[in-house]
Amino acid sequence: MTQKEMRTNNIANGKLLERIDQALQECAADIDARTQILAQRVVDVKIKLVPKDTFVEVQWQVSSSLPKDAPVKTIAFVEDGKLVSEVNKGAREKPKLASIDGKKRAAGE
Repeated sequence: MTQKEMRTNNIANGKLLERIDQALQECAADIDARTQILAQRVVDVKIKLVPKDTFVEVQWQVSSSLPKDAPVKTIAFVEDGKLVSEVNKGAREKPKLASIDGKKRAAGE
């Protein structure tokens, strides 16, 4: 059996580099899809060499880290004990809204 020097391009018959390429493309696709998120995307590669009795076990892992979505904020009101997105009152009348303590107050108080 002919032995060849182990290189990153021949670990697991090239599967390591394939997985690295895949992780890079996942990060690129995320950057393209979520251009508003400027946080970094990370590709981590870990290679461990574990000595055994007559050989060395090569363990590898590739992972990509994508930033979480930023929270989306909106406002809502409590009306008659229910969460509503709009207040069902006339534009001139200040609606009575419940605060956390349960007391009714006019909007803006």
